[in-house]
Amino acid sequence: MIRFAHSLEYRLVTLVGFGLLLCSLLAGIFTYNYTYNRQLEAARSLQDQLVRTIQAQAEVAAFAFNVEIAEGVLDGLMANPVILAVKIDAMENFKHERLARAQVDFNKATVYPLHSPVDSVERIGNLLVVQNEVQVDNEAAQYAFIYTIVMLIQVAVAAVLLTFTLRSVMTRPVAQLAQGMLKIRPGGGERLEVDAAHAKNEIGLLSNSVNALLDAAESAIHEERTLRTALDTTGRIARVGGWTLELATQTLTLSDEIYRIHDMEPHASLSIEEAIANSNLESQGIFRAAVSIAIAQGKPFDLELPWTTFTGRSIWVRAQGQCEIDRGRAIRLYGAFQDITERKQLQDEILRHQEQLEHRVIKRTAELEATMESLHRSQEELTRSEAKATLSVLVASVSHEMSTPIGNSVMASSTLADHVKSFQSVLETGQLKRSDMNGFVKAVHDGVALLQSNLQRAQNLLRNFKQVAADQASEQRRRFDLATAIKEVVQTLTPSIKHRPHRVTVDVPNGIEMDSFPGPLGQIVINLINNAYLHAFDDSRPGVFSIRAELEGPRVHLIFSDNGMGIKPEDVERMFQPFFSTKIGQGGTGLGMSIVDNLVHKTLSGDLKIRSVVGVGTTIDVFIPRVVPSE
Repeated sequence: MIRFAHSLEYRLVTLVGFGLLLCSLLAGIFTYNYTYNRQLEAARSLQDQLVRTIQAQAEVAAFAFNVEIAEGVLDGLMANPVILAVKIDAMENFKHERLARAQVDFNKATVYPLHSPVDSVERIGNLLVVQNEVQVDNEAAQYAFIYTIVMLIQVAVAAVLLTFTLRSVMTRPVAQLAQGMLKIRPGGGERLEVDAAHAKNEIGLLSNSVNALLDAAESAIHEERTLRTALDTTGRIARVGGWTLELATQTLTLSDEIYRIHDMEPHASLSIEEAIANSNLESQGIFRAAVSIAIAQGKPFDLELPWTTFTGRSIWVRAQGQCEIDRGRAIRLYGAFQDITERKQLQDEILRHQEQLEHRVIKRTAELEATMESLHRSQEELTRSEAKATLSVLVASVSHEMSTPIGNSVMASSTLADHVKSFQSVLETGQLKRSDMNGFVKAVHDGVALLQSNLQRAQNLLRNFKQVAADQASEQRRRFDLATAIKEVVQTLTPSIKHRPHRVTVDVPNGIEMDSFPGPLGQIVINLINNAYLHAFDDSRPGVFSIRAELEGPRVHLIFSDNGMGIKPEDVERMFQPFFSTKIGQGGTGLGMSIVDNLVHKTLSGDLKIRSVVGVGTTIDVFIPRVVPSE
C-alpha cells in the first residue's frame, strides 16, 4: 500500500507537470497568434494612415503622369519597415513600383483607389501596398518565445513544490490509512481512528467514508433480512411466489408462497421437473418450451396456465420467467408464480355479462336506428314545410302587391265609365261642343294609359311569380339565365321586405347561362335574404344585403354579403345544424341554413363557406357548377 502511495505520488507529479507543460505550450501558441494578429492589425492601421497622408499626391502623380511625384510617394511609403512593396497602377500604362525584395506577390496587396483631382467620382488607377508580414511574424515569435520560457521555469518550480507537498500531505497519511484498513475485519466492529491533524482534510474524509461504508454495509445486511421477511409476507398476501434456478447446478430455490400455492411441504427439496410433474401434460409442455426459449434466446415469458397442485387441486396460475445472461452465457433463471384462480373466475363472469350487454346493445341499436329513421322523416317533412311556408309567403306578398295595380285599374275603369256616361248625356241632348269632345278624348286617353300601366305591372308580377312558384313547386332542371332568375326571386320578395329600412342589391352579369335547378337556387336566395333580415340587421339603422356573381370557369361563384352584426366564431360552426337558431321563438325555425346547405351540396352539387366578423358583417360564398352533373 505504501508502494502504491509513492507510485501515485510520482504519477500525480508527472501528470500535473505534463499538464502545466502543455498549458505553457498552448499559452505560447495563443500568445504568438494574439501578438501576430495585434501586430498585423497595428501594421495595417499604420499603413492606412500613411496611405491617407500621401494618397492625394499619388492621385496627382497618376493624373498628371508625373514620375517625380510618383517616385516620391513610393519612397515615402517604402521608408516604413512594415511595407514590403508598393505600386502605382494608373491608366494608360503609367505604372511605378518599389520592392524590398526580388519577388513580391501583388495579388496579396491592399488596393487603394485613386481618383481624379478634378472629378472625385472618376477612378484613374490604384495604389497597391504589400505588408511586410515577415517582420510582424518575427516580433510575435520573439514575444511568444520569451513568454514560453518563463512558463517552463514556472512549471519546473511548480513540480518541485508539488512533490514536496504531496509527500507531506498525501503519501504519508495514505500509508497510515492503509495500515489501519488492514486491521479491520468484517463483523468485528472495528473502525478507523481519525486524529486531530487530519480531521478536516481529505484523509479524514476518506477515513470517515470508510467507517460510514462499514456502517452502511451492516445496515444493508439488516435491511436485506427485513426486506426478505416483507417480501415473503407480501407474496403471501398477493399470492405471488418467487423461484430461482441455477443453471450450472440445477439448484431450484423456492419462496414460501411457492410451497403454499402448490400445496407442498415447506422447504421441500425439489428439482424443476419434480416441481411441475403434477400438472397436466399440455401445461408442462408449454412451460418447458418457454423455459428453453428463455435460456437459448434470453426471451422472457409470461404465461397463464391451468395447473394441478401436489394435492390434486385444480388452479390457474400466472407463470413468469426471465434468464440472466453473463458474457453471452445463461447462468440463472428466475421468475414468479401467482395464483389467479379467482381472477379467472371473475373474467368468466365478466364475459357472461359482456355477452348479455352485447345483446342489449344490439336491441337498443335497432331501436335507435328506428328512432333515427323517424327523425329523418320528420326532418324531411319540416324541410318541405319550410319550402311550402316560403311559397305561401310569396303568394301572400304577390297578392298584396297586386292589390295596388288592380285597385288603380278598377278606379280608372270607373272614372272612364263616368266620363262615357257624361259624354253620352251631352251627345243625346245635341249640345255637344268641341271642348266637350276634346275633354272626353283626353279623359279616355289618360284612363287607358293608367289602365295599361297598372295591368302591365300586374302582368309582370304574375309572370315572375308564376315562374318562381313553378320552379319552387317542381324543382325541375332547365336552362335559364342566372341574372334573370335571381332578379325574379328578389322581385317576388320585394312586397314583404320593402317596409323594412334595409335594401337588397343585385350585381349579377347578364349572359351566364345555367343548366341547373332554378327552384332550389331561388330557395337558397330567399333563405339567405330572410336569414339576414332576421339575424343580421336590426331596424335601428339601414342595412345592405348584396348579391354578386363571378364566373370561374365551369362554375359560378355567388357572393351573398351583409354589413350586419356578424356571427360569433362558436356559432359559425353550428350554423348548418338542423334546428340551430339564435332566435328560436322569435321568428327563427333553425332550418333555413340547414336547407341551404342541403340544397347547395346535394341538389346543385356545389360547395359553400362562411366568413364573418362580429360587428362588421357576414359573407357566404356559394360555388355551383353551371351545368349540374347528371346522376
